[in-house]
Amino acid sequence: MTTVSVILPTYNEKDNITPLVEAVLRSSQHPTSVWVVDDDSPDGTWQRVAEMASHDPRVHLIHRTDAKGLTSAIARGIRDSDGDIVVWMDCDFSMPPERIPALVNAIVRESADIAVGSRYVAGGADVGHSLMAQAFSRTINLAAGLLFGFWCMITRAASLRRDGSFSSASN
Repeated sequence: MTTVSVILPTYNEKDNITPLVEAVLRSSQHPTSVWVVDDDSPDGTWQRVAEMASHDPRVHLIHRTDAKGLTSAIARGIRDSDGDIVVWMDCDFSMPPERIPALVNAIVRESADIAVGSRYVAGGADVGHSLMAQAFSRTINLAAGLLFGFWCMITRAASLRRDGSFSSASN
């Protein structure tokens, strides 16, 4: 059976982490592990995860004191995780954990190479963010499209390997 690893990069997510991990595990339809990559949160996030991990073998903690940042946290989680399918998401519930099975099923049942949950697709929504944050997000995405070209999102496909390298669709 296909296994799923869910990567949760954290920094000061003490109030969200327990309900999020529980929701991810509760909503899973495949064997699922949760990999929390914490950047030494001063609010006690990593300690809560360590406690959960001591009671549940599906929960893993990567406590980083030597590295910081969202991108490197996701890359570390991908590298260390063991699932056939890797999912990552923010810890603010902006992506409902209940949507993970739909993404996984797109890959498993519909043979998709990649599945993306986005607030910018039909049926998507930006919940939990202020109007200012939503405007900032749209501006950054517009700038990225202008800088890198909107065509690259349509004509190129790539996958991230566990070692951090990329494989293009043409390889």
